[in-house]
Amino acid sequence: MNWTLLTRPLTKHGQKNKGLAEAEKAKEAANEKFEKISDVAKQELTDLRKNKVQAFKKNLVELAELQLKHSKAEVQLLRNAIAALEGQ
Repeated sequence: MNWTLLTRPLTKHGQKNKGLAEAEKAKEAANEKFEKISDVAKQELTDLRKNKVQAFKKNLVELAELQLKHSKAEVQLLRNAIAALEGQ
């Protein structure tokens, strides 16, 4: 938020003492709106990070399980090959 744009009316009105209260209220309203938006954005970023971590963990577990499955299949294939060679 550009604070010079917000305080310019205060400076302008401060010189004339006209509309100072309205300009101050507008500045406070803009500050409150900015803080509210900032809080919402921070919460959304936190939620996004949390969701990304959960998805990464889930995918990592699935990958490990798939690798384990393939390793077991490969071990069984090698055992069958050894048994076939010993049978000859």
